[in-house]
Amino acid sequence: MKKVVLLIGDELRLNGNFLDYIFRHCCNANLYFDEIKFANKNDKNLPNFIENLAKKCEFITIFASSESYGIVSKILATLTSDLLELKNETLVPSMVKNVAKNSFLMQIGECWINVLKASANENLPQILTPCEQNSRIFYIFGYGLNYVKTRIEPLLKTYDISVVLSQFNEFLICIKAKENKFYGLNDFLGGVKKIFDNFVIDSENFIEFIARKLIQNNLKITFAESCTAGLVASKFCEISGVSEIFEGSLITYSQNAKNAWLGVSDEILTNFGVYSKECVSEMIDGILKLSKADFAIAVSGVAGPFDDGEIPAGTVFVGVGEKNGEKITEKFQIHGDRNFVRNECVNIAFCLLLRLKTELFFKFERISDE
Repeated sequence: MKKVVLLIGDELRLNGNFLDYIFRHCCNANLYFDEIKFANKNDKNLPNFIENLAKKCEFITIFASSESYGIVSKILATLTSDLLELKNETLVPSMVKNVAKNSFLMQIGECWINVLKASANENLPQILTPCEQNSRIFYIFGYGLNYVKTRIEPLLKTYDISVVLSQFNEFLICIKAKENKFYGLNDFLGGVKKIFDNFVIDSENFIEFIARKLIQNNLKITFAESCTAGLVASKFCEISGVSEIFEGSLITYSQNAKNAWLGVSDEILTNFGVYSKECVSEMIDGILKLSKADFAIAVSGVAGPFDDGEIPAGTVFVGVGEKNGEKITEKFQIHGDRNFVRNECVNIAFCLLLRLKTELFFKFERISDE
């Protein structure tokens, strides 16, 4: 049985920024779905469409535009031979299971349906879900997917846990774990931490995990960006509270900016070019000198979709450094479109920071080999 997000109203489909907000709202509420569908509020077949969808799905989350919200309420009341009544300032079918302002939860057969009023330029209402087993998303750093699968298998049987594993990137394995009998999730996670020497990030957002560690230790960070054009800073600043430790970011897109603003030498630019470990290394030095921060991230590369001379699209150079001079700079070949490459640069950059300073981000309680 599928979990589907259904958006009703063409105005929702056309507003890309509001669509992004809707999907973030789902993620923040731990609402994970298999498919996204769109429908027109004026479609005469909309009642049949919703009824047929309910027969195939376990859960449907409907985001209805302001004009569509009342229409959807009437359709669901008709499908269940119900009447509409006012509850919590919201006109809903009388047999709803839960209701909040501009949001209600009901059931048709085996399918749960949450309808939310989605008005552009207004806060989205609360997502309502039926009571279900506890689940958790976390990451394991520095281990391969097959190794992780093999090592956690005994724990799954012991604690009756179901998991989905994903290779997030070459540094991180993302795991969604769900209890099958309403117990054991915390013990399962504790067992995972022991197996993997506590290289576990118990957070859905691993960048937020990094930010919290920096805040706890009052350690400043700064960025020097080229192909990411401020995306590292943007992703970091999505996290509340980072103003305490974020010194700022320089977008040095051109060769001249790298030279004039960050002090990347003419010799490096001539002999190695802007797409090189050597250039990224000097970008780190330059931004640390300017900002007086404790850590720096630097990125340069060819985001694509076209090659730059002999350098293939997706070739990026990412570096992290500490004010004491310690650095990691590496070359990566990322396959995907331009935005995928840029976003993956961000993920890689923060993973390199984890690698640079593992003792800061992870607590070590190594298991004896005896």
